[in-house]
Amino acid sequence: MKAAIHYYRARAPLRLSFCGGGTDVSPYPEEHGGCVLSATINHYAYASLRPRRDPRLTLASLDYDVVAKYEHARRVKIDGTLDLLKAAVRALRVRRGADLWTHSDAPPGSGLGASSTLMVALLAVLREWLKLDLPPYDLAELAGDERLAADRRQRLGQRAEARLEPGAEPSGQNERLHRGPFIRCVCIATGHPPYARSRLKRLRTG
Repeated sequence: MKAAIHYYRARAPLRLSFCGGGTDVSPYPEEHGGCVLSATINHYAYASLRPRRDPRLTLASLDYDVVAKYEHARRVKIDGTLDLLKAAVRALRVRRGADLWTHSDAPPGSGLGASSTLMVALLAVLREWLKLDLPPYDLAELAGDERLAADRRQRLGQRAEARLEPGAEPSGQNERLHRGPFIRCVCIATGHPPYARSRLKRLRTG
């Protein structure tokens, strides 16, 4: 009789930022420092894990409908596909076989901290599976470090797109942006990650 396979699941709450958004996105905080005022909400990012009896590792994002398969965890490479999941696997030195997948209540690019929250959920589910002594504060700090590292890798080829075009006025010189409280807040799920070329083009011409 085969032993039952246990599933591991973790979730972390998404967050809504009230001010300072963007100052926590690399490379700005490393160069200038950043501060964001946020509050968690009752929507979540989830990570689930099913141990395997073989050394194969399967990573999947249900939100992006992307799957990556490896004969062994040691063969995981950061290559632009599911790098967030790979960063978590490498951070905790996974050497056993498993199926690991994620999904979120918020669509990608929603601005609700889905990627950062996913990293917390990923590390939490791996910690439980590997039975690691990783206190909550240490897990949160590691999640932040790994998230920033993954973010830096992702944006290496996108910095030029995030810069202002010649002749554009930097937002820091617009006094109207700093006067008084915000009156309205509109959240739009674009379906595209921040700094996507098409999104920036629409914002500049719109």
